[in-house]
Amino acid sequence: MNKKIIATGLCLAFCMNAFLATTSIAASTTSGESSEEDFYVITKDLQTQETSTENISALERSRAFTTDRIDPYIPDSVKPSITPRKIIGSDNRRKVLSTAEHPYSAIGYLETTFENGTRRRGTAFLIHDRVAITAASCTRTQADGGPVSMTFYPGKEGDNNRYGAITVNTVTIPQEYADTFSVEYDWAVLVLASDIGQQTGYVGFRKYNNYNDINGQLGTVSGYPTDKGYYQYYNFGIMENATDNNIDIPIDMTGGMAGSPVYLTNNYAVGVATKEYNNREMNIASRVNEHFFSTALNAVNNN
Repeated sequence: MNKKIIATGLCLAFCMNAFLATTSIAASTTSGESSEEDFYVITKDLQTQETSTENISALERSRAFTTDRIDPYIPDSVKPSITPRKIIGSDNRRKVLSTAEHPYSAIGYLETTFENGTRRRGTAFLIHDRVAITAASCTRTQADGGPVSMTFYPGKEGDNNRYGAITVNTVTIPQEYADTFSVEYDWAVLVLASDIGQQTGYVGFRKYNNYNDINGQLGTVSGYPTDKGYYQYYNFGIMENATDNNIDIPIDMTGGMAGSPVYLTNNYAVGVATKEYNNREMNIASRVNEHFFSTALNAVNNN
């Protein structure tokens, strides 16, 4: 009888230890997976120069976001552009004839002053009244550090600042970009000091979950190339090789075009232009993926 009790006790102890070990391993694994999936962004307040960090994945898991798009907006005072869209030649950059037309009115020249005193130019585009998008590389570089101040000139046309000079209040970039400067995370969300989007209108902003909704589609890029002064130029190309983070697009790009929208014929941006490559036929854009879209929508909802 005593042997049976001892044997039963040993069996129960063994099973309990095994259960606890398995539970511990499972909890550890779950915790590890959660950590790997967490996606952090850094926001710098350009008025106070203070920074903060936010876990965008936590918002996504809470299902705070229930849409996959921000619709474009054209105010009554702005005419829609009737520019034909087609592939034309090897260097198909064309000057925007009037930035008073949408979507060009919502795209602007961006100037950043960095921590080392350097000033650099780029492009940004509005997706809501006070929220704009650009490339993270327009806001932070390995050589220059982070931004001290940024100014956005929507619809700039030479010396004509059609809609004025708009101060950028905050800039948000992925923690991964700050750590690695990788093109995989080269995007930024700007919050402006005024609701200038009410005057200029804004470009739509959309997350597509299926690569085939992007591959093979005609994408337009419009921005401010350094070799064209302070004028806006647009360009077309068929988008290819979409991945979780990037899109290839055969467009002609020079410095200053980083931060330009890559948008479809329905005026929804699906990416932001980031890099020009001299040794390949394709240039690259950061795709509007879940984390990018969630960060932008979070800014829209809170501003």
